[in-house]
Amino acid sequence: MADPVTPPLTFSPAHKVVIDAVTFVAALAQASDARLPLVIDALDRALPLAHSTGWPDLDRMILAGAAISRAWVGRRQNLPQWGTAWMAANMDAGHAVTGFAWWRLAQSTDALFPQPELAHG
Repeated sequence: MADPVTPPLTFSPAHKVVIDAVTFVAALAQASDARLPLVIDALDRALPLAHSTGWPDLDRMILAGAAISRAWVGRRQNLPQWGTAWMAANMDAGHAVTGFAWWRLAQSTDALFPQPELAHG
């Protein structure tokens, strides 16, 4: 009996916005890019629509997006320790993007260079 094949995950439009926004934030060296408020606005609108998927690497992106959003609110309100919260959210984003990229690379590599002898153990 063949191993069941997991159907490919199709990202919803909200998931795509979260992925792109978290990737943008993770790529920033500091929180001074003029486009950042637009990115955060898109992230804030997409997060309520980006439900948990059960795919750990995608769900980590959603959690990182929520941390970014919370830290941004702290920055706007000039709350104590907002800089520390922003740094922690940015680090979470970096880890989430790295994990997500590795997951996607494994999928695309397997699709381009299938290794049937590995698929059946």
